[in-house]
Amino acid sequence: MDVYIVPGLVIGSVWAITGAGLVLTYSTSGVLNLAYGGMAFSIAETFYYLRVSIGMEGWIALAICVLGISPLLGIALWFGMFRRLVGTGLVPPLIASIGLAIGLPALATTLFQPGQVFIAPGIADNGPSIKRFIGMGVTVNQIYAIAAAVTIALALFFLLRLTTLGLLLRAVFDNRAVAALAGASPGRMSTVSWALGAALAGLSGILLAPVLQLSSGVFIELTVASLAAALVGGLVSVPITFASAIGLGLLSSILAGVNTGEGLLAVGIRPALPFIVMMIVLMVKRRAISLGVMHRPASTTRVRKGMARRRIMVGAFLVVLIIVPTMVSSAYWTGVLAVGLVYSLIFLGFTVCIGDAGLLPLGQGAMVGIGGFVSGQIALHAGSPLLVAIVLGGLLAAGVGAILAFVGARMGPLEFGLATLAFGLFADDFLYQWHTLVPIGGVTFGAASLFGLSLSSPTTQYYVFAAFLLVGLAMVRYYRSTATAFVANATRMNPVVVEASGLSARSAQVLAFALGGLLAGVGGGLLGLFQQHLAGADVSTYVGLVWLAVVVTMGVRSPVAAVVGGLAYALLPAVLSKWLPPRFGQLPAMLFGLGGLALATNPDGIISLVTAMLPGRRVGNRAALPTGTNA
Repeated sequence: MDVYIVPGLVIGSVWAITGAGLVLTYSTSGVLNLAYGGMAFSIAETFYYLRVSIGMEGWIALAICVLGISPLLGIALWFGMFRRLVGTGLVPPLIASIGLAIGLPALATTLFQPGQVFIAPGIADNGPSIKRFIGMGVTVNQIYAIAAAVTIALALFFLLRLTTLGLLLRAVFDNRAVAALAGASPGRMSTVSWALGAALAGLSGILLAPVLQLSSGVFIELTVASLAAALVGGLVSVPITFASAIGLGLLSSILAGVNTGEGLLAVGIRPALPFIVMMIVLMVKRRAISLGVMHRPASTTRVRKGMARRRIMVGAFLVVLIIVPTMVSSAYWTGVLAVGLVYSLIFLGFTVCIGDAGLLPLGQGAMVGIGGFVSGQIALHAGSPLLVAIVLGGLLAAGVGAILAFVGARMGPLEFGLATLAFGLFADDFLYQWHTLVPIGGVTFGAASLFGLSLSSPTTQYYVFAAFLLVGLAMVRYYRSTATAFVANATRMNPVVVEASGLSARSAQVLAFALGGLLAGVGGGLLGLFQQHLAGADVSTYVGLVWLAVVVTMGVRSPVAAVVGGLAYALLPAVLSKWLPPRFGQLPAMLFGLGGLALATNPDGIISLVTAMLPGRRVGNRAALPTGTNA
């Protein structure tokens, strides 16, 4: 058992350092920065470049990264973006941080090109060497991680309790308005906390890379595990956050010692433990995370088009949808367009959840995965036609979405979004490790047919996917005409008024999330049909967050934006791969991530900016999001 104590202390120490940074920035600026893992990963890649490519000494590289680059990055992010988002509620900064979590690592990977790094160098050259301490074997890298956590804990105690700067920071922690009246500058203190928080993120990334590996997935889990500890501390208590993170690391490692086999407990429950803890904390949390006070400026009126003109536009869309394959001579590009239609269907689920109901589906990749994996297994083992199995998988995903929305109805909008994120990561580390659902290597999709017609050709798949997309668009249009959609939209605008009027906000949100799950689940099955194979990496939470960034970039309220976004998500990487060298393979993720960052406060995205330029169109000022969910 002793052999598992040290790794638990190490991982818990790194989580504690990152959790302290989360608490510092949230408490002073009101921004819950989910890009901490992305920041840590980017600084870790910078450190790796300095150590390996340039050959710099570890301590010098550490000083440059933690004392120089990291604080400058934090200050730049605060002044360049997040300071402008204060007062817009928590969700726009949340979406901006998700865009940053995707775009920043992609940018770092494009710049430094580290390749796949399984063993990253630590601060010391003899980092992997083992020392004996109290009868236990401890590597030098592990000693540095534990010592760093102890040093940070003592330094933060000294800073916050025994210095004037700490007194001012604590004053802003307690009440920004009162602190400002007392002479403390909340803006200046926020700048200090972002610099400190970024330095802690950079340090945690450098310490974590040698212990685990230098990959973006590891650092997403770092964010969520640290957030779970910070939530236990109420996002205000650094000591409780520290203790919770170390306890979580120890418990996770001890579980590995209790079950060392290859069963579901060892490979599933233990890695998913931080996400389970976060879900439990969110469910029992009595006080919702504050969304802040936000002013919504009046919007101008959108000029309505006549029904005849709308029908012409719908007819033109159908004509284009039908003739596109005849205009594309290459089967490759027909296939790219076909899978773009599948992504459009998946993105419609985001449109319903965020744009109509104000729910944040941060774990939507799990809905796509559940629908896809279940449909593949039904077709394989039950002998059901694949298209029928895809619909059944979508219905199951809709049921899971309804259960999540029902359980999360008592949560605040941000807590619900974080709960879906925890569920998505739980699916990554637990459900996708369940070999009955997802065999090793993924689920293989057999050949499909419709009325005896094979669906193996890209052109046939294109028309089938277009039919599913048209059905999805019709379902969204019908849903928006119902009273349930009106209640869901009103809840997004002002949940207090809806509850006071006696309307059932829970039922409306459950139906919206179920519809979003249905669209995502069917999309997952179609994605498996197109690829003839589906693995956990295809529908991971990270991929789902990239999809969210695409939807935010294009516009979260418009089905047209979902269709355009799906096609762009498929076409952009295909086009760039033809014209750019492989080192720019991360460019699409970087563009979509930074696009989500730039358009976090504009729910109508690029589509609204383009349509506003058309003759006869006036789009109101929709930059500020509605009160309540701000989605």
